[in-house]
Amino acid sequence: MNDHERIHNLLREGRITEEEAQILLGALRELEEASPQPHDFRPQTQQVPLGTLPPTLRWVRARLRNCSVEVKVNPRLQEPDIRGPVSVRDVGVELELDTDDEITDDVRVELPEGWGLELDVHGCDFEAEGLAWVTGRAHSCSVELERVQGVDLELNSCDFEATLKLNQGEHRLVMASTDAEIELCGSSVKVEGRIRGGDLDPRGPFTLRGRDFKGQLGRGEAHLWIEHNQGDLTLEA
Repeated sequence: MNDHERIHNLLREGRITEEEAQILLGALRELEEASPQPHDFRPQTQQVPLGTLPPTLRWVRARLRNCSVEVKVNPRLQEPDIRGPVSVRDVGVELELDTDDEITDDVRVELPEGWGLELDVHGCDFEAEGLAWVTGRAHSCSVELERVQGVDLELNSCDFEATLKLNQGEHRLVMASTDAEIELCGSSVKVEGRIRGGDLDPRGPFTLRGRDFKGQLGRGEAHLWIEHNQGDLTLEA
């Protein structure tokens, strides 16, 4: 199932409104038109794979709507501790979370080390701290990441703040109609990206040439690709 079909399914199931569906479809079309090839968010000279996920992580897959979410790593835990108005299902070695019908409280998740988080969130205030990896998508959310070591995220109509420590692997951020502040202190990463319809505020060894920007921190052992459509972007070393 492709992204267009997923959006239409959510509309048919009543999980999103017609207006929300049109916003999502419009943003998806913008991303596809801006990309050299479908679902390829890098310049044509780039041949590296999208967001390479660590094969050893276990995953919590969270589909949440209209709630406040806080996720932290707790190295003392052996299994995830999940609290709040959500349903939890075991799917093999993974966990799936879904929003209950009525949100009356915040959602709190504590994960052991060695777990990653896959997001499908809408209308949420989301915070994550200390995670090995955060992947997925967010729409109309406030998203804050702190000391996160891996990302592969698509953000639409969000406010995004992140402190990332990237030292290995491939990472990706695709943002539309999103104001973003990204700090890469302590990273060894090569950064490449493209910005459209917004401003780049580079606070470090980053250079902008036309719509494309790039820079390197440390030895550049990790790689981060950023596609930014509409909104302001701050990059800080």
